[in-house]
Amino acid sequence: CEGSGTEEEVVLAIDYCIALRDEGSSIAPHIINLSLGSEDEGDPNTPMRIACRAAIERAIWIFASAGNDGPIPGTIMSPACEKYVSCTGSVKYDPYVISEFSSRGPTKEGLIKPDAMMWGENFVVASSISDTATVAKSGTSFSNPLAAGMAILTREGMYRQAVLTDPRAELDPETGWRMTVEDLIDYYYPIICVKPAGVVGGKDNDYGEGLPFPDTILQAVGYRPAVGMEVIMSSFAPILGIGVLSMIMGSITKSFR
Repeated sequence: CEGSGTEEEVVLAIDYCIALRDEGSSIAPHIINLSLGSEDEGDPNTPMRIACRAAIERAIWIFASAGNDGPIPGTIMSPACEKYVSCTGSVKYDPYVISEFSSRGPTKEGLIKPDAMMWGENFVVASSISDTATVAKSGTSFSNPLAAGMAILTREGMYRQAVLTDPRAELDPETGWRMTVEDLIDYYYPIICVKPAGVVGGKDNDYGEGLPFPDTILQAVGYRPAVGMEVIMSSFAPILGIGVLSMIMGSITKSFR
């Protein structure tokens, strides 16, 4: 996908989200999706990365696209290169092989990235050709919001049910159980993500920790999945659309009811 904007505009938008959290606003965001990026210069003190860290310190989760410059190593974009910005790469729908275009790690500072993967090829979206036309699009700008959406629904369910399993989690008297993006990346991704057959386990610079699945997510938080993995996976089609996301999240939300 294509688009343009300035770093200043993005930083101001993140600052606004931070201000809403600091004010205790009822509409303060818990998560920010950044389907964008610029070349990683290896500088942790760029305005964008500083703004991201400030948001993370306020328990705002930030998800950012890995980039579409693969398969060349060392092509993770900024701010996805930031340690606790959740970096999302792209895989094909079946058999979950990494997309050739998906950017690879490591970062300029030597971090293993991406953090996790999500489907990012052949999404059916509206076309500018006509009011009813559609077109298939691919990119980590599509895989990233899917990962962010799955994560925030999972966290919402965990908040409601107080079923966090991380022993380091602390109980916030105002908001209930609190889970940081650091917990997500360091503790949960390794146990909720899976990789294709034949791919070495553990975090790497191609797949990160792998692809998070509803079954593994629900097992990690102590819930029995409402829909078996074989049912979910048999329903996927080569051309992905909004229905895929609805199906994934439907399984999660039903289990948390």
